[in-house]
Amino acid sequence: MKGDSFYDNFLQIISDKYPRKADLSNRLLDILPISKEALYRRLRGEVPFSFQEIGLISGKLGISLDSIVGITSTKSRPFHLKLTNYAQPERTDYVMIEEFLTILNEIKKDPDSEMGIATKIFPDALHLKFEYLTRFYLFKWLCQFDNKKKTILYSDVTQTGRILELLEEKRRAYGHFKKTDYIFDKMIFQNFVDDINYFADVNIISTDDLKLLKKDLLHFVGYLEEIAYKGENEFGNKINIYISNINFETGFSYIYSEKYKLSLIRSFTLYDIISLDELTMENTKKWTYSLLRSSTQISESGEIQRRNFFNEQRKIIDAI
Repeated sequence: MKGDSFYDNFLQIISDKYPRKADLSNRLLDILPISKEALYRRLRGEVPFSFQEIGLISGKLGISLDSIVGITSTKSRPFHLKLTNYAQPERTDYVMIEEFLTILNEIKKDPDSEMGIATKIFPDALHLKFEYLTRFYLFKWLCQFDNKKKTILYSDVTQTGRILELLEEKRRAYGHFKKTDYIFDKMIFQNFVDDINYFADVNIISTDDLKLLKKDLLHFVGYLEEIAYKGENEFGNKINIYISNINFETGFSYIYSEKYKLSLIRSFTLYDIISLDELTMENTKKWTYSLLRSSTQISESGEIQRRNFFNEQRKIIDAI
């Protein structure tokens, strides 16, 4: 990372705050749940600080993220975030997932933790419970971004070992948030089915896998319907489900707790661009609440709307 303006700015700012290296190391070890050696590798530039780590350090040391990325400077340059590779994860990918899980597991302890999601695709907190739906999102990402012009078959895409454990831990962490508002795009199921049918038409999803996907989708609808009826998830935490009556441009969400305030924008099918800036989170929260006013609630009280919505989704799935 040496020579990267983003990291140069970040390292320079924290070094200015703690000119003595020993003081800097001790302060960072108080903030980050990592070993001394892991910290020293980051300070030497051998391993990058993750975006979550930078946000956590900035919050504790009172550093503006704008100053790190150089937004106020006429000489600022764009920077790139490292996206987690779920298909062929390396050590740094596992580290990034584990670091984000550390934050999620802290948030879930807060009795006032909440999450709001406006989404055009099935959220991680829901689809990770269903193997074939999760595999489809990974498959779609591989087809679009990582196939190196080689044909990828749905049957070739598998998830094993540690990555599955981490994804399950992520799902459970989300499930323990005390309140979650889901705002679904009204075309969320139709778009998913259209994608499935396209890949089936070009013969990279087999007939057998198509049946498994359809079965998983129907189970998913039943799971959502049960949550909507009860108004809570399997962990006993409050769930509100809404269907948006207007289109929104992209998927976004916020996560709130006393300690952490995150806003996220979903990109590239699987990934979230994350901000730990409190003002950004507040604006995202306001935008989410604004969208709620133009949405129809189908959880708990909206019995007729709920029944009609889920019956319509089953008809869409039958078209597979």
